[in-house]
Formats: sequence, C-alpha cells, structure tokens
Amino acid sequence: MDQQTANALFEAGGILLFLDAPPNLEFGIDYNAWSIGPLFKGVKMIPPGLHFVYFSVTSKEGVQGLRTGFFHYFEPGEIIVREWNPHAEDLREETAMDPDQVERYKLNIRDFDRNMGPYPLDPPIYYERWKKLTSYITSGLVRRVLPNNGKVSHLPSKETDQDVLNIKDKRMGRTIEKEEGMEFTTFDLRQSFPRNATGEEITKWSLDKSWLANDLLRRVYHDDHRIMLGEMQLGFVCLLMAQNFSGFSQWKMFVHLLCSCQELVREKPKLYIDFIGELQQDFSLKKGAH
Repeated sequence: MDQQTANALFEAGGILLFLDAPPNLEFGIDYNAWSIGPLFKGVKMIPPGLHFVYFSVTSKEGVQGLRTGFFHYFEPGEIIVREWNPHAEDLREETAMDPDQVERYKLNIRDFDRNMGPYPLDPPIYYERWKKLTSYITSGLVRRVLPNNGKVSHLPSKETDQDVLNIKDKRMGRTIEKEEGMEFTTFDLRQSFPRNATGEEITKWSLDKSWLANDLLRRVYHDDHRIMLGEMQLGFVCLLMAQNFSGFSQWKMFVHLLCSCQELVREKPKLYIDFIGELQQDFSLKKGAH
C-alpha cells in the first residue's frame, strides 16, 4: 500500500485507541483476533459501519476466559478510546476517563500510529464475511437490544421478574439465567394465538404460528422483516463471536418461529427468501469463525 492510499484510509476509517493493554491478552475485531501486549495501541483504518470488538483474558495457568466485547457503529473518521482496567479485567470507557485527557489523545492520534494495527482488508474474504453476517443489523437495533453501550455480557441479569429472567431449556431439564444488559425481544412460542381466541383459533395458530410472527412484525419491527432478521443476526453473532447463551436462545427462537408458519410463507415470500439466505450464511460462516 502506497503512502497516499494509507493516508486516505487513515482519515476515512475509524480508529480504536486501546491503552495499557496487558500482556498475552486475546484481542479481536470482527473475524480477526491477535495475542497482544503492552506496545499494542489499537486498530486503525476501520471501515465505517458495525463492528464487534472483543477480548479474552488468559489466566496464569494458561486457561483462556470467556470473550467479552461490545458492538460499535463506526462513523467515517471516528475515534474511540478505551483503557484497560486491571482490577475489573475489563475496558474502561471514555465516560470513566478524564475527558480532557481523552480529547488530547484524539487530537494527537497520529502519535500512536506506529503502534496501531490496520484493520485487515487483505485478503478481503473476512471483511466480506463480516458484512454478510451483519447485513441487517442497524445501529438502532444494537442500542435497543444492547443498551449498555453495545456491550455483550456473561453476567447474570439483575432483573427480578422470573418470567423474563429465566429461560427454560426443557431438553436439558434446567433453567438458564439471561445475561445482564441483553434486551432481546421476548415472545412465547406456546402462546402463538391472540387473546380471547376461540378454541378453533387456538388450535389453528398453535399449529401454524403465522399469527405470532405477524404480531411481532407489526408490533415490534414496524412491518419490516429486515429488522426482525437483524435481531436474529445479532443473536447469532453474540453466539458465534462471544459464546453468549442469550444470543443462541434468541436465534433458535426465531428459527423455530419462522419454520412453524404456513400462511406467512404465502403472504410474505420475500421474508422467506431472505430468511433462507440468512440461514445459509449462518451455517457457512460458522465454519470460518475463530
């Protein structure tokens, strides 16, 4: 890459400045992960759009912990700053840092240039995979589902509503807690009929869950099936990149729902064309995940 092209990409792409990285930390963005050390200062030339930044701490015994990370929608030329918090073993956000110091970092960002790695665009296959994997996920959807600045958590939720808190996995015969800060759309596949439904309607919509799917599309997704598929994608990415159970549960619920509709297939064929395409992407992309 010549210097002129590098300068253009530096100005147009986003930058993640990562300060005080500990040794032997697994750090990644999208489909790319590295073992980094104290000299590492972040990633530059990040293409505008949605990205997932994650890390995993390795114990003294060499055991790698669960991945923790956050989604962020990078605007062209945007700079975000994160600092390692050794006590919490987590990233400290800009709001928890000295604002004047953060501003100085951003104004002098080129001072960190040689210690930042460029976002890997060569070969382009991994970035193309990432774009396909997240093609329906919008910044608004991320804000709604992950209100804690896009963070994907493994901590149990602090909510007290047991109907919302607990996800029953009947196949495993146990109850699994929802993670903190995960606000996926809740729906019950067993209640797939309208209130005050007749016995005939209960039977019909229990076998064909088109009413429930249409109700969700109208009530939650503004009759835009792409937003629904975006939430399905978000659940899959949380599973694939962060080993997050809530994401897996939501993805599985959507697959079960959309595979249990007869009338909806006839009413909304475009939804099913996109849904089947998304399933093909999910199963093929999983093979290329880290």
